[in-house]
Amino acid sequence: MPTPFDLSNIAIGRGDKMKTKFTSLLFDKAILYFIFFIICYVSFISVHTANSDALDNWQQRGAGVTTEYLQAVVYGNGTFIAVGRNGAIVYSTDGALWTSLNSGTTKWIKAITYSNQSFKAVGWEGVYLTSDDGQQWNA
Repeated sequence: MPTPFDLSNIAIGRGDKMKTKFTSLLFDKAILYFIFFIICYVSFISVHTANSDALDNWQQRGAGVTTEYLQAVVYGNGTFIAVGRNGAIVYSTDGALWTSLNSGTTKWIKAITYSNQSFKAVGWEGVYLTSDDGQQWNA
């Protein structure tokens, strides 16, 4: 698996489309997190990894665990968490296999962070969720 130091020559635009050497794909809402591109888009998560030969070798993996729009993603404590519409939360420890979780809300979760050994997610209408392990969520 590549390290953050293996990645080079990557440009990311904010809030619009992004193109790379992999020109057959257009990306919306792209977020670079350590060694993964996690692309949150309607009905899928697409994970692209790059190794030391820059953008020449990519692997695409679809999660297929939710049909909801995913808004934000974070990495912490060895876990990727993505959140979105209708209370959607999905997690992965390797970026390849994803699991859908019960957030306990149907409100749109707009943002997530990891700090002080805890995940924190916020959303519409005062939604505030916390989790120590990324799998069990508390309001």
